[in-house]
Amino acid sequence: MIDFFQNEDYEPGMSSQKKIIYGSAAFGAAAIILGMAVYMLGSIRIGGGLLLLGLITVVLPYGIINFLKNRQVRQMEDQFPSFLNDLAESKRGGMTILDAFESATDTDYGRLNNEINKVFQQLTWGIPFPRVMERFSKRMKPSPVIQESLSIIIQSFQSGGNITDTIDSVSDNASNLREVLQNKRSQLKQQLFIMYIIY
Repeated sequence: MIDFFQNEDYEPGMSSQKKIIYGSAAFGAAAIILGMAVYMLGSIRIGGGLLLLGLITVVLPYGIINFLKNRQVRQMEDQFPSFLNDLAESKRGGMTILDAFESATDTDYGRLNNEINKVFQQLTWGIPFPRVMERFSKRMKPSPVIQESLSIIIQSFQSGGNITDTIDSVSDNASNLREVLQNKRSQLKQQLFIMYIIY
């Protein structure tokens, strides 16, 4: 399975999904050009087939990768409030941030587990908590819900606020924000569908 949330700072070169998209685009463009040439030479059926194959090759991999990425983001957003609740409970029980994240690595949060493990490993290396959260936030660019929540946690930690109460509050806000965004997406899809039908 493609890892959509790799940390680009530490992985030089092109990511796997970009290689797939660019490779399919190049192959599709070559098939389209060849199809146009064959079509011009008079073989309409073969030329049309190549044109169609080229278009499918260009569009399909990009569409599949976007679908998988969006599904993965949704699954992570679904588990994120539960993770924050457990983190707040661990902190309320007297654990340090490091111990709280170590405890979280033993819980099943689905696709979020990989990111939690990365955060825990970086904390064990002695990287400051705000820096680790900033890296986590950068990896979560596809999810405005998680990014916004992490930004609030970082600001609270740096200002010296009660991090446990902040995490608890952010957990509730993340759930509400996720519901608002889901409603917005569903309404936009309905309007887009209606526009397509009218067109």
